[in-house]
Amino acid sequence: MAKEKILPVSILIIILVGIGIWSYSVLEKNSDSGVYRQALQENSLNGYVSYMSEYPYGKHASEVENAICTIINESSLDDLKDILSTVDRKINKKDLRERCHSVIGNLAEQAYNTALKENTVEGWNYFIKNIPTDYLKDANTKMVDAAYADAVKTNTIEGWNKYKSIVGFSNYRDADKKIETIESRQWKNESNAWRLASADGTIASYNKYLKFHPNGAHSASARKKVIDLEVDGIFAGSHGTLPSMDRSYYGYSSSSTVKIHNGTGYTLTIYYSGNTSKKVSIPAGQSSSFTLPNGDYRVAASVSSASVRSYAGRESLTGGGYEADYYISTSRY
Repeated sequence: MAKEKILPVSILIIILVGIGIWSYSVLEKNSDSGVYRQALQENSLNGYVSYMSEYPYGKHASEVENAICTIINESSLDDLKDILSTVDRKINKKDLRERCHSVIGNLAEQAYNTALKENTVEGWNYFIKNIPTDYLKDANTKMVDAAYADAVKTNTIEGWNKYKSIVGFSNYRDADKKIETIESRQWKNESNAWRLASADGTIASYNKYLKFHPNGAHSASARKKVIDLEVDGIFAGSHGTLPSMDRSYYGYSSSSTVKIHNGTGYTLTIYYSGNTSKKVSIPAGQSSSFTLPNGDYRVAASVSSASVRSYAGRESLTGGGYEADYYISTSRY
């Protein structure tokens, strides 16, 4: 019987010893030395900062502060903003926080000197991107100066437009004037202007040709290109379907007479795009008549109001007269 009672007592002793060991292990892990050992094993900023959060004046505080400053000093500039955020949010000990700021400031100063030595747009942009705001100094001004120097060196429209894309609007300086001067030099020669307009193939480029050469050898072609491209834009966008015009009389000539009445409250612009292209603007409440060669046309209509959508359709003119009355109706759904 005595042996039967010894077994439960032995088990109880083992359990109590196990609990004691476990409790000691937990207490040791969360103690000053335990947290310090964990920080050493992790060897990271967050690990050391965690120690300082729990034991700002612990027996290992001095070593941890040195470790924090060493890690910051050896960090990449890419991490500097996150490091500063961690320091300001998680380190409450004033003298340590100030020491960390000093290390960050030294890194920022070194980065500034490197960017100053290189003095390139890329170098300053890297500095601005990664250095905390408080340490930027005059980096933005230096970056603008470097970009301006690059644009002056190339002195091309592309170079000045690149400069404008890099800097803010308030730093454009005389970039637009520089572009205007270069364009004027390039576009004053008519053959060169037509080559540039044709290569670009946009409404803006053809209008630029017409600005410099309103009566040039290619002015008629440029005006037609502008109208055709405007019609392309209306057809490509959201538009209503333009109904066919009414035939007012028949004829057998090679041209047709078109009469348009503007019954809207806005200036109405009618576009005809075909072998011949024409653009006519008609004030509100008025009519306009004009002649077009017979043929197939893409026709578009728009008014001087952003709230009224454009219309587009197709028309075949075969001689005689055609009429159309344009007005605006409102539909509610």
